[in-house]
Amino acid sequence: MYSTTNTSPTGHFALPSLSQSDFQLLASEESLFLYSAWLHSKGFSSGTIKTYYSWVKKFLTRCLTLSHLDGISPRTEQMYRLTVKFKEFLTTETGHSPQAINNAISAINSYCRYLRIDLPAIKREVRKHIEYSVLSEEEVETLLTVLQSTQIEIRDRAIFLLFLVAGISLKNCCELNEQDLRTDDAASLVVLEYGPRRQRQILRLHKQSLLGQALLQWSNERIDTLDEDALFLSVNGQRLSSSSMHVVVRKTGWKSRLPLSIKLLRDTGIYFNRLGIELR
Repeated sequence: MYSTTNTSPTGHFALPSLSQSDFQLLASEESLFLYSAWLHSKGFSSGTIKTYYSWVKKFLTRCLTLSHLDGISPRTEQMYRLTVKFKEFLTTETGHSPQAINNAISAINSYCRYLRIDLPAIKREVRKHIEYSVLSEEEVETLLTVLQSTQIEIRDRAIFLLFLVAGISLKNCCELNEQDLRTDDAASLVVLEYGPRRQRQILRLHKQSLLGQALLQWSNERIDTLDEDALFLSVNGQRLSSSSMHVVVRKTGWKSRLPLSIKLLRDTGIYFNRLGIELR
């Protein structure tokens, strides 16, 4: 731990500790807005800025409750202790995941750089290794056979294959619009764009592929509505909800006698791609 003299470990003059009133000022919306602007000037993405803003605000709010740390000098040691206390709070009282805690530490590190405070390194949380459960090749063959049968609706087949083949997230699948799907007749391709506007992903599929055929068939059968431009519609003509997509996957699992979930499909698709097994 650092000494409580007025010099920092690097030998430079150390600023005095922050008071409760200082933290109240730092936690204000005006002050946090300036921090966000600083992040933007450093080239951080909008998603990272939003995440860091949220964590720093939680950190500063928590600091206001730790009055017993007032008077710690120098400021570097004060911020170090506050960060350690905040990490302990996230670990023991709120039960945040290791990834979330590491994100919080990264946010505080950036905030200290913004304040020109040389924060010592904080030990990161070790993320637990997750063993992914995937379907076997035989189970995938069974699924693909069931999917090509007439007992599976065309819309459900397209949704199912998007999870299994493309590995698309549930959120992105729900947000797909009709105009995101188009054909490239010259190259005999089906092109699907998805994801946030600034991070669009482009999926190119051959028209004769399983997923390409399913998307084209659904596009041809989809009934246009005046009020909804979603690619996947319910029987009422509304955008299909995330809960309904879970039902689509479970229904297909029942028909193939497999306990399926969206996560299992996506993990299986990623696993097969890594092995070089083409499902498209």
